[in-house]
Order: sequence, then C-alpha cells, then structure tokens
Amino acid sequence: MTKVTLTEAAQMVGVSRVTLYKRYINSGILSVDRDKNGKPKVDTSELLRVFGDISKGGTAVSSERNDIQELTVELRIKNEGLQVELQACRALLQARQEELGRALAEIDWLRKKVDAMEQRLLTGPDTKHRWWWPW
Repeated sequence: MTKVTLTEAAQMVGVSRVTLYKRYINSGILSVDRDKNGKPKVDTSELLRVFGDISKGGTAVSSERNDIQELTVELRIKNEGLQVELQACRALLQARQEELGRALAEIDWLRKKVDAMEQRLLTGPDTKHRWWWPW
C-alpha cells in the first residue's frame, strides 16, 4: 500500500502527531519505516491494522473533543456537588465547635462552684466548736 508522512497519517486517523508518536509509535503499536532521506513514513496498511477505517478523517478528533467536553461537564457537576457538601461539613464543624466551647465553659463554671463549696465546707464558720453544743 501507499506510504504517507506522519502528518498525513495523523490527519487520516484524526489524532495529533504528538498522540501518534506518544501512544502508538513509541509504544510499538504502530510501525514506522524511513524513506531514502531518513524521514519517517507510515504504511496505510499499518494505519488500517491499528485504527480500522481511516476514511473518517477528522471525525475521531471531534468525537474525542465531544468526549472531553462531556467529561468536563460531568466533573464540573461533581465538583459543584462536592463544594456544597464541603460547605455543609464546615457549617456542621463550626456548630460542633461552638457547642464544645459552651460545654467547656459550663464545665469550668461547675468546677469553680464545686471548689467554692469545698472551701466553705472545710474552712467555713460552722466547723468551729461552740460552747453551747452538747458534744
């Protein structure tokens, strides 16, 4: 079959030259021959073997773009959902922190009350023996 340049091959299958190199040539999926000047050429039979029908031209690129756009929309929707969930979690965390602060303040107040009562019981005026007490 006919041999074409890498640029022509990329246009025929609807991918970029970089993609053709990175995904197919460097990984060994697509074989490349050299012409008499040393420039890489791809046999169209190789393109048919790897890509199937090559008469589509740029439709593969447009389908890849559509896939990317759909994926981008899906990721944006997921991102917005996660942002809402994150805000709800932050609000819940703030409420719990305020509740914890109130509980700690109440515990501190109760400890002070207990300490004051202990002091009254231990050193209060009622602990002295009065002369009129029978015991």
